[in-house]
Amino acid sequence: MPAATQEGRLRKGIHWWAVPVLLLAVTGSALAVVKQKFLVSVYIKAAAQEVSSDGFVDGSNVWIRDSVSDLKKAMDGKEFTPNKTCPGTRARYKVVDNYADADLVLTVAARGTSATDLGQRTTMKFYNGVLLADTVPTVGVTRWVSVILSVANYQKELLAWHTNKSNWSAGAWTADAKLLGRIAACWVMVNEKRIRERQGERDNARRP
Repeated sequence: MPAATQEGRLRKGIHWWAVPVLLLAVTGSALAVVKQKFLVSVYIKAAAQEVSSDGFVDGSNVWIRDSVSDLKKAMDGKEFTPNKTCPGTRARYKVVDNYADADLVLTVAARGTSATDLGQRTTMKFYNGVLLADTVPTVGVTRWVSVILSVANYQKELLAWHTNKSNWSAGAWTADAKLLGRIAACWVMVNEKRIRERQGERDNARRP
């Protein structure tokens, strides 16, 4: 078949509407790269227990490890959205098991409770014409968790607490972990440029 005839058929095979579609596809791919989400890896651990020279520790760290588990659940696979206080890019977090793969490290250092006097409450009622008054103190229990955020040589304490009047935690420890996750994510957003630079440096160092 003559070359001129083949060229004519090829031209007929390309419709006028195909060009904008192709341009749209290319533009869409470029935007997808630009709008790629900010992925942040985090390593979460419990602080090492202090051991005496004789090999003794003060007690169990089971509750510290409980907060480690809460914090992992609060951050792994979660996305955090920027706001006025925390400007930056929407980021998705992944909890990693290897310290070398982490963009930041969160160490649960301590957790505890403290009681606060919230005043007193008086209950009054009548019984057989007699006024009965019962006054009891109102005490609020604050449950707090302290975490150390670390990146390279930088360290910062993050603290969260919730107060209620229950002898039971009533979800306070879980709420602390969620709040700590948001505080850590806010710090990352504020420092996004440097975090991305470190990610690039780590990736370049691993290339053969």
